[in-house]
Amino acid sequence: MFKYILAGALALGTVLYSSEVNGFVRPQISEIVMEGELYVDQKQRTCLALAVFHEGRNQSVEGQIAIATVVLNRVMANFKSSICEVVFDGCQFSWVCDSSKQYDPGKLRNKREFDAWVFANLLANDFILEYNSKSFVDITLGATFYHTKFINPNWSRRLERTVIIDDHIFYRIRSL
Repeated sequence: MFKYILAGALALGTVLYSSEVNGFVRPQISEIVMEGELYVDQKQRTCLALAVFHEGRNQSVEGQIAIATVVLNRVMANFKSSICEVVFDGCQFSWVCDSSKQYDPGKLRNKREFDAWVFANLLANDFILEYNSKSFVDITLGATFYHTKFINPNWSRRLERTVIIDDHIFYRIRSL
């Protein structure tokens, strides 16, 4: 599906690095990606990476792609006008309202978290390019909502279930 250089880049250590933080180095990612209708700068990619990191670092690559897809589906469906606005819209994503979660990538606690953060950034960058391509396949089938399998929120009854990936159930607004 994706032309992922992500796993290979992490395994081979071919990621470009810059500034050292807490003994780790952060990946350097280009400043602007402009493809199709979606204009995304570094800030927007970082917001997508934060969502993937906090919501999906314990999920498979497919699960992380599904989370990123929901964020971008919400932007394209005009829930909000940017990735950051979607990610930080109230408590739509539980980690945003959980004070114990870390927003600052410079405060990662260990190498495992750091690797997950690097991967989330690489995935966000590659995903945005892929999302804008004509070959993009939405594995969530148009989902704009999801929740973990361990809860059953009231709002899910009003939506159409599309797919289950890893620990998440995905939904879209019902067709009229």
